[in-house]
Amino acid sequence: MNVGDIITRPLLTIPPGATLIDAAKVMVENNLGLLVICDAEDKTKVAGVISERDIIKSIVSGKLLNAPVAEVSTKHVVTVKANSEVA
Repeated sequence: MNVGDIITRPLLTIPPGATLIDAAKVMVENNLGLLVICDAEDKTKVAGVISERDIIKSIVSGKLLNAPVAEVSTKHVVTVKANSEVA
């Protein structure tokens, strides 16, 4: 079985300049807890991920909701190809 065989939802992405509130709105509208951040110049490359927890931690640490997601995202992301074996 491949990774692509078990993926049930389309990938939703957000640009690195989008705000924390933008990310939160997309998450709520799509019932998601994490979004992939695309590279600003090459939309096929992953620049990071932003999660609900990242947003909450950034608010608690004093970030404003209009801060860009790139400031608080996880940048070192491990990825796999859809045709990779699950095992």
